[in-house]
Amino acid sequence: PLRISWGKPVPLPSKPLYVLGEDEAPTGQPFNARSGVADDVPEVQVARPTNNRTLRLIHWTVEHVIRHGPRFECLLISRVHDDPRFRFLVDWQSADHAYYRWRMYSLLCGDTKDHWRQRMFMMYDAVPVWVPPTVAVHPVAWNLESSESEEHGDTELSSRTRGRLQRRVDRVQNSGRGVIASAMAMAVECAHAPEQVVDIVCQAFANAQTPTAKLAKLHLVSDILHNSAAPVANAWRLRQAFEPRLEEVFDALVLAHRAIDARLRAEQFRKRVLAVLAVWETWVVYPAERIYELAANTNNVRVYTVSGSSLTSKLPDWLVRRKRRELQKDIEWTRRIELIQDFGFPEAAMRIKVTPDNQFCMATGVYKPQIRVFDFSNVAMKFDRHTDSENVNFLMLSDDWTKSVHLQNDRSLEFHNEGQMHFRIRV
Repeated sequence: PLRISWGKPVPLPSKPLYVLGEDEAPTGQPFNARSGVADDVPEVQVARPTNNRTLRLIHWTVEHVIRHGPRFECLLISRVHDDPRFRFLVDWQSADHAYYRWRMYSLLCGDTKDHWRQRMFMMYDAVPVWVPPTVAVHPVAWNLESSESEEHGDTELSSRTRGRLQRRVDRVQNSGRGVIASAMAMAVECAHAPEQVVDIVCQAFANAQTPTAKLAKLHLVSDILHNSAAPVANAWRLRQAFEPRLEEVFDALVLAHRAIDARLRAEQFRKRVLAVLAVWETWVVYPAERIYELAANTNNVRVYTVSGSSLTSKLPDWLVRRKRRELQKDIEWTRRIELIQDFGFPEAAMRIKVTPDNQFCMATGVYKPQIRVFDFSNVAMKFDRHTDSENVNFLMLSDDWTKSVHLQNDRSLEFHNEGQMHFRIRV
């Protein structure tokens, strides 16, 4: 029999102690930790994401952050903070972020991808305590190709799609935003076949007849690389597919640059190409060394590494004598090669000569016409002085740079001292 009687009143709490189906309700603790066995010690129960695609994405992110460092993580967060797929990077209270944080910490502590320690631990000096998940019976792949291939089972473009993409790329003959955006959008949509997309774009480079058309297609490549980080399936594969074909692209640009007869037009073309490379360096599309190689090919110069084996230990531009004596035992310092800062001109150098005392270097160049003196002891430019016309040749009249005579292209002789132009005569 059921007996019903009166009982004492129980006050209702302002918030429910537990809500069925809302395990991720905020608790106010770091990483949304909850009370464990001991009520005064919160615990973070790490759980594997149930969505296999999210799990693969977390594994891919962890692997690349460990490989490229925290800067990669910061850049990734700045680009995909609005992408719901990467919510685990910015939502510190979600269960996916707890799994992401634990997975990275586990690998850095020596665990493998398929086996890890099961004991509870403290990731930080203070609470909470982290409880790892159980070892998976069936390990999950650590790449995105398997999951993305499920969405696009066909990795080949149909003849109709290939023809449409070819026509859109061929219409890119100038730097108009509309045609470039249209070709870029379709290239990203066809990212499940990245090799074919790259083949079409590179073939368009080879078929372009004018420098303007080649420059427009370079802007198309730049837009595709920029949008390779977009939340579109397989878009990231375009960046990998373009990397081995960049030499082909820039070789076509070098040939177009050499075919320009007008000097100013050729220089403008070269600067616009280098401006695109500078943007790529800012976007961190490819490693800086790779971009420097492409810039060297564009400038038709060779690039050598002169900073020693340790590229991370950068030395200041100048050091006091006491500091120099302390660095005499430093191998990297003793094997260094010092380069003169600002050793160049905006357009071109005309004449370069070393003073008889071998302490200074005087050079003339354009544009605007000017004289520059470089100090070898300080490894920097001492001063620059502008002139009315371009220099043809000059001679040193003293052991240092203080006295010199310059023949200008307007048939004038200019005598310079350490402070100014002292005398000028026309011949």
